[in-house]
Amino acid sequence: YVEKAEPSDLSTAPENTLFLCWPPLDEPMADDALANFRGDHLAYVGEWRGRTANAAFHDRLERDWNRDLTISLPSWPGYRDELLIYSRK
Repeated sequence: YVEKAEPSDLSTAPENTLFLCWPPLDEPMADDALANFRGDHLAYVGEWRGRTANAAFHDRLERDWNRDLTISLPSWPGYRDELLIYSRK
């Protein structure tokens, strides 16, 4: 099941998969969520270094996570929506 949470809630959440879908551009929410998350799997829907999340989030992904799968999704012209599956390094 899917449960809505604040980034700070993730430090005590069970070690499940974190799902982030189009996190707000240039805001710390996605990076805060990832920093607090203790699980080993992430599903991220958005654009790689595009119109979602912030640079710190993408930097953290490159540093601490392995990209296991990339699936292109239907998107509006000019957008590059993808489902990105990660596992913790």
